[in-house]
Amino acid sequence: SARECGREAAALEQLDSAYRAEPSLDLLSAIGQLDSDARRQRERLTLHLAAHPALSAAQQLLCLGTGQGAAPLAGPEVQAIVAALEQGARPLQRYRCAACGFEGQHHFWQCPGCMAWDSYPPLRLEEA
Repeated sequence: SARECGREAAALEQLDSAYRAEPSLDLLSAIGQLDSDARRQRERLTLHLAAHPALSAAQQLLCLGTGQGAAPLAGPEVQAIVAALEQGARPLQRYRCAACGFEGQHHFWQCPGCMAWDSYPPLRLEEA
């Protein structure tokens, strides 16, 4: 609607101000709709991802970096994506006892929860 009214600059300024006050991907998407410069979109998303690593932000950056005619992802962009993936995968990198459900970051031959022997499947939760 800002574009239709000819008030893109004012709307962009308000969205930027709102984003600085409370960063969110929804605000970044709205900013991206008003400012269609792909380079600036990638810069904003990379900074957001570095400050707030999240899988959804990493996905958006990957989509921007792999689109037709897009420049390859640069070092800071890749580092931000890797940090988001590490944070997103951390809760899944656990083993669970088949007998009692006790979870741990290491594979146990004897479960510390129920003391059952060999009750841990050799797969992490993310692989099961």
